[in-house]
Amino acid sequence: MTEELYDIKGSDHLVHTHGERFRGWYLTKTYLRTETLPLEYKDFDLSYRFKVFDYNFKFFIPSKLEFVGGIISYSDAERQLRMFRYPQDEEGGFTSPLTAAQIKEQLINLSEDDLRELLRKRKVLTFEAFRIPQFGFEYFGLSGDDESDITKITDKSFFDDLKKHSDAIVFEKIREVKGRISSGPDYLLILQNILDRQWKNIEEACQATNKIIWI
Repeated sequence: MTEELYDIKGSDHLVHTHGERFRGWYLTKTYLRTETLPLEYKDFDLSYRFKVFDYNFKFFIPSKLEFVGGIISYSDAERQLRMFRYPQDEEGGFTSPLTAAQIKEQLINLSEDDLRELLRKRKVLTFEAFRIPQFGFEYFGLSGDDESDITKITDKSFFDDLKKHSDAIVFEKIREVKGRISSGPDYLLILQNILDRQWKNIEEACQATNKIIWI
């Protein structure tokens, strides 16, 4: 598969840090709220207002797909919509989706019988990427400002231990999400194999994706 890796704004593409299996999966970290929690620093009754974030993992199709039928580029809006259709020709190959103008032009020139015949012959592969499960968790984050503020009321080694503990928990939670993604279908690879006509039993592919990809 050939593609241009344009990032989803405000998100990190997991392929860069976790490998090819996570192509199309993005992590978005969004601020949610603050929570006051005890610091448990020695015998002092100290607390701190931590920023809590939502770590959300979501699938987006690449900005460009190349397959035997051609090249398809997707705008940011189309990638956010996450609904894709690939017409199938009479030989069973898939083609790039028609634009609205092309569809209108074809329909104008078709008789009612021609249109009925076209609809009968032409199947469309549909990829409902919006149905792919999202994953995520909530946890607090520590920034440079937090380091300065917490160190002022405790000490540097305390903050370093707190940061190390926080990073370890986030790492473990991300590892769990990666495991859940890896245990599910590789939607992008399945789509590519169908479009390239390497996976010929499309019904089998549909079942493998719980009909997120269907025809």
